[in-house]
Amino acid sequence: MPARFTILTALALFNLAPARAAESVGAQYENPMELQGTVVDVLCELGGSCPKNCGDGKRLLGIKLKSGDLVPVAKGAPIFANATLSVLPFCGKPIEVDGLMIENPKMRIYYVQRYRPDSSAAWKDDEGFEVAWAQKNGKSNEWYRDDPIVKDAIGDKGVLGIKGLAPKPQ
Repeated sequence: MPARFTILTALALFNLAPARAAESVGAQYENPMELQGTVVDVLCELGGSCPKNCGDGKRLLGIKLKSGDLVPVAKGAPIFANATLSVLPFCGKPIEVDGLMIENPKMRIYYVQRYRPDSSAAWKDDEGFEVAWAQKNGKSNEWYRDDPIVKDAIGDKGVLGIKGLAPKPQ
């Protein structure tokens, strides 16, 4: 009976633990991590150039932790698109994010997968880029293939970035 009690207790405690949403993307040096801090404009923090509303989504944002560390929010869902539009409404405000810290010897970035204003709120998936893209360009299952900017760049420079250079046929 004590072994059964231990197993049932362990299962009960496991079910009470908060579920982690961060999913591996297979990136080298990735580490699932939740962060709490304030959304800031990175250029403002580092150089003093501080436009209103963190640059209205046109600048790199970051999370300033209570320790004073600044963590750039460089990527988010879907397909490593920019997470700026999801965290921008929190400019100068507290936020909790769940995602992947990707640290290598040369740099550190954070890949946001979900966010919320505080622990009492429900998590929201990082979909700001996808929603804004669809409003501007229409629905697409593969936005990166249908993006007019990408199509223009491929038309100008080719699929490998050099006009006339093409991948070898397989």
